[in-house]
Amino acid sequence: LWNHRWEFDKKPEPFFDLLERLDQMGIDFRLAIAGESFRNKPTEFLDARKRFRDKIVHFGYASTEEYRALLQRSDIVISTAIHEFFGIATVEAIYAGCCPLLPHRLSYPELLPPAWHERSLYRSFDDAFTCLRQWLTEGVPDTTSLRQQMGRFDWQRLAAEYDQLFEEFFVQDKKAFKS
Repeated sequence: LWNHRWEFDKKPEPFFDLLERLDQMGIDFRLAIAGESFRNKPTEFLDARKRFRDKIVHFGYASTEEYRALLQRSDIVISTAIHEFFGIATVEAIYAGCCPLLPHRLSYPELLPPAWHERSLYRSFDDAFTCLRQWLTEGVPDTTSLRQQMGRFDWQRLAAEYDQLFEEFFVQDKKAFKS
């Protein structure tokens, strides 16, 4: 699954290079490429649409309902980003049950519990390829515990925490203003 913006900072070229290498080895996979491009579509996506046309189950924008279904049907989410503040699309995919394959940089080491670092964070293209090949041929690790960990980002849980923080802030601010 690719569920990131279609922009240069998400670095799609290495993602498609991974898939090309797997395909050349005869390793079977299906591909969902979801997301939007707010400027120009990087040529990598258009090339990939042609190259992997027999493997693509979704390409382009997905409505909320379609997006949720894609997340539920996907097994692996991959990022090759060079710029990431948080990784909301990645968290959404993990929370839906996808096993992450992410660079060991940016916000990703903070998102995943340390027990998942060795399993899901890669340091090089070759590391990513080796891991992905293993998952596709031997099976994806069980993500039940990781999925539960992502629940800490669920808005239904966070909303109450934010409400309490704002309430405490305004009460303190009101006291300071009266002083």
